[in-house]
Amino acid sequence: MYDVLLRRYAALAIDRIITGVAATLISFIWILPGELFEYNSIYLVLTHLLISITCDWIYFCLMESSKYQATIGKRLLGVMVVDKDYERITYARANTRYWGKLLSGLILGLGYLMAFSHEKRQAMHDRMAGTYVVKKSFLLFMLSCQKDDDVKTGIAHA
Repeated sequence: MYDVLLRRYAALAIDRIITGVAATLISFIWILPGELFEYNSIYLVLTHLLISITCDWIYFCLMESSKYQATIGKRLLGVMVVDKDYERITYARANTRYWGKLLSGLILGLGYLMAFSHEKRQAMHDRMAGTYVVKKSFLLFMLSCQKDDDVKTGIAHA
């Protein structure tokens, strides 16, 4: 269920391409294409960096807290983000997870590598936010079994 490391990092690559293209297109509002090749403008670099971080932040927070519980990359690769009860995460939890990802990257990627040594494959940002990345197919199977058990025992869901 939690053994999704290759899928989640491949999904991250897909999502970075999506947000990178979006950030570049949005950057053209403030930066003319000809200015991109000027060597001495820190303004251009900082503007593009700010736009990139903003695009990433909005994309990851909205997608992971949506009804799909996954970004486009995660959906393509069959994984989703859940909380400890296997429920959809809140926007606040997705926000914590996003800023934790930045921190994971700032410490030379060590926060991402932590997932290899954790039983439930949680990276640092997952631990900070109390989230898990799981296989969608297995989660759906578990939830359907739980519903079957609830029906057999007479537990009703609202």
